[in-house]
Amino acid sequence: MKSIVGQCLKKLLATQGYSLVPTKKWEEYKKVYVRDKIGGPAAKHLVKLLDTYPVDCVFDVGANDGGFAQMMRTEVGYQGWIISFEPLVEIAEELAKKAAADPKWEVMTDALGRDIGEKEFHQMAGDVFSSFYLPDPSQPSKYAESNKVLRSMAVKVNTINHLWPQIQKRLGVKTMLLKMDTQGFDSEVFAGADRCFDDIPLVMSEISFIRLYKEAQTFQESLDTFAAAGYVPAMLNPISYDDRQAAIEMDAILVRAKRPA
Repeated sequence: MKSIVGQCLKKLLATQGYSLVPTKKWEEYKKVYVRDKIGGPAAKHLVKLLDTYPVDCVFDVGANDGGFAQMMRTEVGYQGWIISFEPLVEIAEELAKKAAADPKWEVMTDALGRDIGEKEFHQMAGDVFSSFYLPDPSQPSKYAESNKVLRSMAVKVNTINHLWPQIQKRLGVKTMLLKMDTQGFDSEVFAGADRCFDDIPLVMSEISFIRLYKEAQTFQESLDTFAAAGYVPAMLNPISYDDRQAAIEMDAILVRAKRPA
């Protein structure tokens, strides 16, 4: 009887975009994709960078549960505006509840990319892996269960080039820290900001040393993309490792080569 009820519940949840995971299995999943990627050395370095580079707005692209925004408040001490972008509606709704008590934290359900339009988005079994790109077959085996497509849907895509002037006018902000965690899609988000680079002294991007997604840039391609736009690395912070303890991904913090006046 329990197995029949469980199967029915799984099917019902799947129609709404959710997965039923046993407690024991969830504990295993957390070890894989709930990563200690915020705070610590990165937060300490951001404190120093914000003393040097004037930033009054953070674009938190790929916000998920809002961990980065909360770290900026509690560990970095940043008091300016935060705009969090999260295209998965159910996650964005929960995120908006967290942001409600913070008068300078807004949540938008736009995805960001190179061009304005609509694009197919893939929600993975582990929602932190959700991406416009499909998983790469060569990804580390420990991600096989969590980085697989649960459902796909069309989402609205906007660009920083389009949104930033509007937000500058509405909020009276001038400069941005662009944080991207879009599971392989960061280079596309960055391409859609090319007319705003003079207003973006700091960039934070998740770069891959072992490919997790088809079409995603390698770490060298990512760094080359940023270099071509005038950004140089300020810090590389490892966030996940394979079974050899080799880096899978790192958060790259970059600064514009031209220092602020």
